[in-house]
Amino acid sequence: MRPLTQTLQALGIRCTAVQDYAELANDPQVKANGYVVELEHPAFGSIRVPANPIRLGRTPTVTPVAAPKPGEHTLDVLAELSIEGDAVERLRSSGALGGKEMR
Repeated sequence: MRPLTQTLQALGIRCTAVQDYAELANDPQVKANGYVVELEHPAFGSIRVPANPIRLGRTPTVTPVAAPKPGEHTLDVLAELSIEGDAVERLRSSGALGGKEMR
């Protein structure tokens, strides 16, 4: 416990220290409850990220996933919108779509 917190609590003042992210991520209770999880990021490798701290009895928890790269799903979205072929090339050449990241 931090000295200021100890002093205030000894005086009967209800308080607690607020943890920064590094302290929180390494807190034994946070680890035990699974509030910080590791995931594989395509650019950064293994990273630790916050998980949803809300746990409901019959609702399964959802493990976080890495955010997609810019343009990673562009062609899939365009195909769902029935935009394909020459129309995609026109959008790309106009600069409306991303460059090499687009898949």
